[in-house]
Amino acid sequence: MNDRTQPADSSKSPLPSTEATVLANPNRPPNEPPKRSVDAIANAYATEGDEEKRRELIWELLDAPPSDGITGLGRLLESEKRASLRVELFDSLDSFPGFESEKLRIVARELSTQRTAGAVRDAAIDALLNIQHRDAIPVWETLAAGGDEEMRDVAKSAIEALRTLKE
Repeated sequence: MNDRTQPADSSKSPLPSTEATVLANPNRPPNEPPKRSVDAIANAYATEGDEEKRRELIWELLDAPPSDGITGLGRLLESEKRASLRVELFDSLDSFPGFESEKLRIVARELSTQRTAGAVRDAAIDALLNIQHRDAIPVWETLAAGGDEEMRDVAKSAIEALRTLKE
């Protein structure tokens, strides 16, 4: 784990926050809807081998409505093998406001697999830190039970903060 997963000053927000990388497509004006459906973007991503072109498809996906975009990011994460792009996909979850339950399903699924390690695991934990919903408590409890001392401390802080949220 690196400094990205250290709890921040909790006086600023009820849950420790992280500095997620918010991706922006420099070639598209803000708030312009994607020209293709999420399915079309996901299919193009699956057949594209070039990392930079895949990154452009992620940027295109970020213009989708939040519920569709989050679903699309989940699909891309299921198939992506490159650590650098997996990190970007996790970071991109924070680009969509709300939909904590959907984000939580994606992050929990990924954290439960053995293939999520190193920088990718750190990015998944950062994404989990950004999900300020009480439903995240069981995921944190699982991480605390199987983690090292640092992970237990982060999980304990997150659980305490989540328990203070209104239901």
